[in-house]
Amino acid sequence: MKKSAVFEETYNNYLSRISDIDLLPRAARLGAEPAGDARKAVELLAKSVRVAEETTGYLGEKEVDIAEHRLKVDMKLISLFKSAEKATIKLSENQIFSVRGKNIQINCSYGVLWVTWPKRGERILEGGQTFRVSSKGKVCIVALSNAFFLMSKK
Repeated sequence: MKKSAVFEETYNNYLSRISDIDLLPRAARLGAEPAGDARKAVELLAKSVRVAEETTGYLGEKEVDIAEHRLKVDMKLISLFKSAEKATIKLSENQIFSVRGKNIQINCSYGVLWVTWPKRGERILEGGQTFRVSSKGKVCIVALSNAFFLMSKK
């Protein structure tokens, strides 16, 4: 069998498994919720794959259920932080956290964080480093390794 035929067969098997577990409609519903958006739908897809990689290596209903639960917990935590002045946040490798605001200080306790913000650029923070984003807008933080940090609004 040629490589392209093997790829096509593997791809078709993958697609059939996704349709079997109703993943895409679940992701669409999550994105359509009042506080949801398309990014949450994509995040559910990514978290489902991560859960499958961490557990059985197979993407099934159970893995999607776990991912959906994790995503809803993350959304609640983000909502709580947005109303608080300070928060301690733990991220797993490749997990993303974002918040809107001005004068946000990030104290990285351990791990490695990639911090980006509008029109200004980006910065890598390692354990023990502190950085303040003084510009207004959305700050995105990606954990390049398991990380723990304190975020405060000044």
